[in-house]
Amino acid sequence: MVDSESWSRSEGNPAIGRSWGIDGMVMDPNNPDRMGIFPIKSTGVSDPIASISVDGGQTWKAVTRPEGKHDGWTAAMVDWSDEIPQTIYGKEHHSENLWLSRDGGETWKKAAPPEGSYHVAVSQGALLAVPRIKGEPEVIHRSTDDGKTWQAVSEPFSPQQRRPSVVGERVYWSIPNGLLTSMDAGETWVEIGPIDPSIGDDTSPQTWGPVFGRTPDEMLVAISGHGYYKSADGGESWMKIADWADGMTKLDRPRSAFSIGWVPGKRLVYCAFLGGEAYRAEWDNE
Repeated sequence: MVDSESWSRSEGNPAIGRSWGIDGMVMDPNNPDRMGIFPIKSTGVSDPIASISVDGGQTWKAVTRPEGKHDGWTAAMVDWSDEIPQTIYGKEHHSENLWLSRDGGETWKKAAPPEGSYHVAVSQGALLAVPRIKGEPEVIHRSTDDGKTWQAVSEPFSPQQRRPSVVGERVYWSIPNGLLTSMDAGETWVEIGPIDPSIGDDTSPQTWGPVFGRTPDEMLVAISGHGYYKSADGGESWMKIADWADGMTKLDRPRSAFSIGWVPGKRLVYCAFLGGEAYRAEWDNE
């Protein structure tokens, strides 16, 4: 176990601001040495600065923010397919603006569906976003011309809060009691689920994840009010490993900001919501 004196600060990081939960940090799922920090403004910080490292935090490169007033990033995605990341796609905090950079954050341009979006992803050069229209189901849209035009590429689903996950050529998007996955940069999608058949047709619980384990096929998801589920085969089968924590009742609200994590080798699962406590559980079933 890592004791309290074994932690060290990553020096030289130019990032300034406050992290917006787990969405404030992005990592290459295939290489943990490659990471980005995308903060929001905080007390005393009116111009937050993002940064990227490709050597485990030994050195950092500041990411120039878009011109004008900018409150930082609610969520950002980095295309890790380049040796030195070039494509960054993110949602500006407290704004409908989606910003795209193709030169590692040196220059930016707006690239959003007409209705705006909360969730964004980038896969093999394609931009993916879900326009958010109040009271309407969500549909994944795709652009291959840097946001000039968009095409609907998924069936409608009940609004979800969790950002999409990208690992290699796979893209995952959460839907009620399941996931959508694409292997062709979001052009076509296949549904995975139901994760928990006992939930039935109820579309109100939120699905969070997936969070990956030791391989891209090993993944964890959480379903609000129901529990935590793991898969070892890329979502073909699921096992419930923990019930929903009693202290997580706030997460019954559809829009609560929530984070999950796990250490599959030690059978540990973690969860926390923005501004609240963190919880840990150990599972004993396999």
